[in-house]
Amino acid sequence: MSYLSVPRKLELSVSINQPLEKHTTMVWVSNQSGTCLNVSITNRSEGSAAVFPVEHALEVWGVNHWQRTANASETAVIRLRGTSVTVNNVKGTDLLLVYNNAVIQVPDTKQVHFT
Repeated sequence: MSYLSVPRKLELSVSINQPLEKHTTMVWVSNQSGTCLNVSITNRSEGSAAVFPVEHALEVWGVNHWQRTANASETAVIRLRGTSVTVNNVKGTDLLLVYNNAVIQVPDTKQVHFT
């Protein structure tokens, strides 16, 4: 599995037509691999460092997000079909896109959720 990190200067915008209920800092793990992942993210800032399954299914807050501080430097380990990849320097505002043979780290992604 390969790993690609997008430069930190990338800026994305979010446009939503509904009022936002909550804004928080989180790492979002998006499973596009077609199978279950096992993911752990260090907890230097907050949250749990345990390994959690992330199914290839409809993405929801309770499965795909890890609460972390925006400026913390965390390490994610993603396990897929007997292989693993380590992603360093994960920030609380990053999006990790996991595909069948690649992981893409998109930094500083604006993320919100509805309650």
